[in-house]
Amino acid sequence: MKLRFTRPAAEDITAILDYLRLRSPQGAKRVRDRVRAIEKLLIELPFAGAQTRLDWLRRITTKPYPYVIFYEVTADEIIIHAIRHTAMNPESMPDSRDA
Repeated sequence: MKLRFTRPAAEDITAILDYLRLRSPQGAKRVRDRVRAIEKLLIELPFAGAQTRLDWLRRITTKPYPYVIFYEVTADEIIIHAIRHTAMNPESMPDSRDA
């Protein structure tokens, strides 16, 4: 099983880490490491996240950090569609599969 980020998801994580790096380089590293740990978890256990209102979309939190990763499991890959701060409405995730 492989894992890939859509362009919007890659932009999400870049923006999050850039924002954090300006305020706390160590904090940015911790969040980056947590996201990487979740990537590894999803490769091993693709259905570890919770089902969303969309049949094809799942979500997993990055506790203790306030982010939610939205992803899709297909036959041969895990597709990360978005990463959102929990202060944002998680239900604002787009209903499309645009990459």
